[in-house]
Amino acid sequence: MSVLAVSTDPVEGGDFITRWKWKTNPNSRPIQGSLRVSVNEVHASDRAALAEIHALHYLLEVREIHGENRLGTDMRVCLSSSAVRKALLKGSLKVHGTGKAESAAVGAAATFLATKYFEATYEVQRWKDEEPKAVEPEMLLSLGPRFPRVELQCGLLNRPVQITRHAMHRWVGRISEGLDRYSENDLSKIPDARWTKAWRTLAGVLNHKGLLRADLLPEVARKYQQRYGMSCVYLHFSDAMAVFVLADGPQGLDLVTVTKTNPHTPILSQQRFMVGQQIKTSRGTIDTP
Repeated sequence: MSVLAVSTDPVEGGDFITRWKWKTNPNSRPIQGSLRVSVNEVHASDRAALAEIHALHYLLEVREIHGENRLGTDMRVCLSSSAVRKALLKGSLKVHGTGKAESAAVGAAATFLATKYFEATYEVQRWKDEEPKAVEPEMLLSLGPRFPRVELQCGLLNRPVQITRHAMHRWVGRISEGLDRYSENDLSKIPDARWTKAWRTLAGVLNHKGLLRADLLPEVARKYQQRYGMSCVYLHFSDAMAVFVLADGPQGLDLVTVTKTNPHTPILSQQRFMVGQQIKTSRGTIDTP
């Protein structure tokens, strides 16, 4: 298992220094470096945690220290911030679709770690100096008022989409595992690798020619609009019997939830369903958003 370790400390001037080291296996000599992170003054609290998350974003998404398109498979991430660790608690993510972040800001900033890199193991660990095999020069990073987003491109809408924790939870439970409404919330027994598979599958589905715009029955659409706002967009992928609900978030378009079509309780406008030997059209019902 490869190891990415970070340790974040404040320095004069209000910035933070994040030391980092990367080991391809626990017994190898590391590549290491440091990142000086400035945090916009709009972030009045949890500044060290936000700086650490921003450093992780750089290392995984820009520097690609773990390799291109690898995601969180077979990777351990050692943190210095317990606030970041709480936002990534697997027990809470698997049962509630959310972590236990101490603030909304930390939770929002850590979204990419809780979705794309879900399979990684996150733990808080004291920094230990080691003899490196290589040292990279210090980089300067700046976290502005908005957090960097890790997105998937949607070919149909020609827009990037952020995958929320809740949408990943619903895809894994409802689509990947095929669970019913009584068992779809508790995914504690589902292997972490299912989230990696979900991310890769969603990347393909969002660019699949079979993904189409959809209209929901009025009473069904109303439920989503009440929860996510009037900007909701609905996409249907019939191969997986899946309906995606997307809505404008604070920083762009978000995939906020996923539900499954049912031929006996339709949710799509003019969706056909079976009653005995007859095909009919009916008003539909919907699972919990």
